[in-house]
Amino acid sequence: MKALSIRQPSREDLAYIAGALHGDAWLTRELGLRVADRDFADAFQAAAARALGITASVRRDERGYWLFRATNKTARFDGLKALEPATDSERGAWLRGLFDSEGNAQLMRLRRGTASFSRRVSMYSTEFSTLARAADLLLGLGIRSSTRATRNSAGHKGSKVVYELRVLSSRQQYRNFAERVGSSIARKTAILASLPESYAADLSGAYRAAQLLGAKAKHRKTMGVTLPGVVAGVRDLIVRGVTPTQRACRAIRGYNTVQKWVPQAELVAMARAT
Repeated sequence: MKALSIRQPSREDLAYIAGALHGDAWLTRELGLRVADRDFADAFQAAAARALGITASVRRDERGYWLFRATNKTARFDGLKALEPATDSERGAWLRGLFDSEGNAQLMRLRRGTASFSRRVSMYSTEFSTLARAADLLLGLGIRSSTRATRNSAGHKGSKVVYELRVLSSRQQYRNFAERVGSSIARKTAILASLPESYAADLSGAYRAAQLLGAKAKHRKTMGVTLPGVVAGVRDLIVRGVTPTQRACRAIRGYNTVQKWVPQAELVAMARAT
């Protein structure tokens, strides 16, 4: 039989498949995956096609799940699950495969304040060794985590203890996870991208106050692009000997937008300081 041809960057694809095999994927006399997310199934199929030359496609099964199956009767894929990532990109791919399978990302606003959130990036398994390996790979990427046994919910099937690996909560830790691990699933990707942005940046008093009101993309543009132009306009009034009252400043482009976030007195103070 002709030897299987594996080409770069297939090592990352193999690592992704290996990570998924510690979760939803399986490897017996076939390599398979059955999941609810089409983008996960497509990512797994694409990795298998690039790294292993598999031509099988994704289809819906009788229960509405997305199913990928490829024969392994010759055992040519045996050993995939034991693949050991050797580089940072391979570590990230392995973890992404596990996170797509068994991961959860949450960002929930708390009632006690507009800038208070419950944040979580976790992976779950009944095999403690799987999460211990994941923790080591995360640490190699500069991401710290903790692992604990969870209390099974009433709806949990099976008697095995479920363990949780949880990324330690901080803006940088979440940013590192999003950039170095990430997800192939759009809904998880969106939450991972939002987690670092939910922290108030320590840039200035005015900027922090604005973020407490709920910083979004429009606000970031206002503070980063519009604000400097308005401050320059206020400074120009001062240079020309015009008292920078609200009425005088209204002619400055972007002034009305900026004033929703930055009080008049702070605008004038910023203009005088530059």
